[in-house]
Amino acid sequence: MNALLEAILTFTNWIWGIPMLILLVGGGCFLAVRLNMLPYRKLPFILTHTIGKSFTKSEGSDGQFSGWQAASGALASTLGAGNIVGTAMAIAFGGPGSVFWLWIAGLAACAVKYTEVTTAMLYREIDQKGNWVGGPQYYLGNATGWKWTGELYTILCLFALFFAASAQIGSGVDHLVALGANRTLSALILTLFCIAVVVGGMRNLLAVSEKIVPFMSILYVGGALLVILLNIENFPHALCLYRKSRSRRVCRRYAGCLYQMGHLPWSLFQ
Repeated sequence: MNALLEAILTFTNWIWGIPMLILLVGGGCFLAVRLNMLPYRKLPFILTHTIGKSFTKSEGSDGQFSGWQAASGALASTLGAGNIVGTAMAIAFGGPGSVFWLWIAGLAACAVKYTEVTTAMLYREIDQKGNWVGGPQYYLGNATGWKWTGELYTILCLFALFFAASAQIGSGVDHLVALGANRTLSALILTLFCIAVVVGGMRNLLAVSEKIVPFMSILYVGGALLVILLNIENFPHALCLYRKSRSRRVCRRYAGCLYQMGHLPWSLFQ
């Protein structure tokens, strides 16, 4: 078992190094050029038809969910520990200049996400209940003609999500236990909450997200502002340190960026 764990750790440390940097950043730059910078040139149009319509809670005429539900579902999958812990780890390992390279990686990932969403829309299908369905599990097989690729992706996702969901619940339980809660009772309550949300399908999931996400966003932004205010005397120095360090030891900044990328898959895939 230890040998298997060591092999998995060795592989993940390798894949989240230079190979993933090339795939995400290099692939994003390649797609941006092939798209003639469309995601960036049309950014005002994109913002108008996404964030601009996200507060329209009425059902769309040709879709199942409102713009607000779609936006809240996307935010629910990206607001979390990865954005906080990942950035802190990048700065710790790569210095303040890592923030700049995180922005660059994020801009490159915009082209990847745009391509993924567009492809999903292009190759989506209507299921037996008359609902639109899509995603990598559909467009991988439909776009390439190799049906097994979509099936393989689905199987791998089932295993990945099973362990990831277990790890999320386990982490939540550990935090509650640290606060003095009973481990068994905490695990049972969190599991029941997850079942109540997931069993209802996408509609139930988005219904919960649209109610929770506003509070998550307020806590997320409010917490960040609170940290800044509590350390306001160090804020000018932090800005100067960032400006001085962003162009030095570029490779080290990228190394820090890679630690953040370890927390990016959910935001990229969701």
